[in-house]
Amino acid sequence: MNREELIAAMKATASQPPKKQEVAGWGTLYVRAMTVEQCDLQQQEPKAEGKDRFRFARACCRLICDESGVLLFDPDKQEDLELIAAQPWELLQQIINVGADEAATSAAGGESVKKDSQSDGNS
Repeated sequence: MNREELIAAMKATASQPPKKQEVAGWGTLYVRAMTVEQCDLQQQEPKAEGKDRFRFARACCRLICDESGVLLFDPDKQEDLELIAAQPWELLQQIINVGADEAATSAAGGESVKKDSQSDGNS
């Protein structure tokens, strides 16, 4: 693959539509793929006394969107962060996992990337 082909492939993976996700109690949500930029932003967030108690809430705010990809929550809005932070971990974990899985699938050219969910202890 030459540079031009790689750039074309990267542009295609950077413009993936949000993934539809059913979440118990919330109904149908759409989730963006997590990007390198979002990971960088997550690492650069200002932290009071070394801890950001809204770290995962911010990540979810950057992933939950409508069908066209418009974010539904603002990662800089305290009210949104508190609402997301008060949700059960199991529900938010689904969102974060979908965002990460969607990014991996996009990077793999649309092929599903499966993670080994159990370790056999021989690693």
